[in-house]
Amino acid sequence: MQLAQTCRAAYNVATPRFLSEIVLDGGSQQKIRGSQQISRFCSYIYKNTSYRLPLIRRLTIGPSTFTYFANSGQREPDYSPAGFLADMLIGVANLAMLYIANAEKLLWKSCDMSNAVIALPALSDIELRVAGAHTLAVLTRMDENMSKCPLIGITIAFNGRSDEARKLVDAAKTMAACIPTLRYIGLNLHLPPRRRPRWDDITYTWYRVTCRLTGECPAVDILEDWEAELVLSDLTNLPSTKYLRL
Repeated sequence: MQLAQTCRAAYNVATPRFLSEIVLDGGSQQKIRGSQQISRFCSYIYKNTSYRLPLIRRLTIGPSTFTYFANSGQREPDYSPAGFLADMLIGVANLAMLYIANAEKLLWKSCDMSNAVIALPALSDIELRVAGAHTLAVLTRMDENMSKCPLIGITIAFNGRSDEARKLVDAAKTMAACIPTLRYIGLNLHLPPRRRPRWDDITYTWYRVTCRLTGECPAVDILEDWEAELVLSDLTNLPSTKYLRL
């Protein structure tokens, strides 16, 4: 991108490719705080919002986006720029893919970010990692707008209590009923095991909808207790359902 800036024609070609997929993650760079990276990126976008915002199609908010290295050398959280990023995200009308590495902390710290995620009109793929109760609250509100967007994938890695995971299954059922483009549901659950923990990977199919359950938990017992087959069998009554990923 820096090389392209030396030539206007090359810059015009490079900009759409550069902005189509954005990765925000401080990584191991000790000199750059996550907040500084976000501020610089948003400032760049705001210099020409009418041209640059529509170009953003994929956004990754990595695990180090809201952290920085303190003088002690340890990573410290810094969610001060979350509102700034949320304000920009509201204007990204063409965003098709959103990945948030530490969704629970971010959505807990920033109500603005939660509202921005819910309002995205063009999402086709969303992945929320390290999800919990606050992430679940956002998911239960998403069905208000989901019927208007072409969502084809939701991926949720859930860390929480069993009762919260039950609500996640209910939220998946609600979204499946509201999203006409749904085909796949994937639940990755990390729950306190009742007995000896083990890794499960179970896949079921109902009509066009595939449900995959993975996680460090006794998945078979969970399916029985939640009567998941009865819950998800309702999806067979949705002939227009294509794809959901949770």
